[in-house]
Amino acid sequence: MGREVLFACNITGTQMVGDKKHILVVDDDPLLVRLNKRQLENSGYDVSITTESTDVLELLRNNPGTYHLLVTDLIMPGLSGRGLLEKVGIQSPDLPIIVLTGQLDRETEQELLALGAKAIVGKPVFGNELVAVIDRVLAEE
Repeated sequence: MGREVLFACNITGTQMVGDKKHILVVDDDPLLVRLNKRQLENSGYDVSITTESTDVLELLRNNPGTYHLLVTDLIMPGLSGRGLLEKVGIQSPDLPIIVLTGQLDRETEQELLALGAKAIVGKPVFGNELVAVIDRVLAEE
């Protein structure tokens, strides 16, 4: 169960892992969350989205075992991606989390990995980069 940091990387190709997996995506940008949903669904995933980070904990609590992976933005109003990592790590410790961010420095990277992020993907996300990272993280689980 390795962790990786991918910032402005160039990954191509996708591959489905096992049965259809359910991904929960949270980003305060409605356009980005819809684009991610469409791309992930086109790649064979079931996808639930929210633009409210505070909804994530309730969704996980009310639907245990439903989600196979969480994709979260780092900078959001209310509960940040960092806050989600901490709270989800307690509530659903087996749920892998991928963090999306447009701002990443070495200190933040180390902190996010220490909090349990399985991967960090730089924004903007190009092509099938997010799908490839999700495929790899789920394959490691």
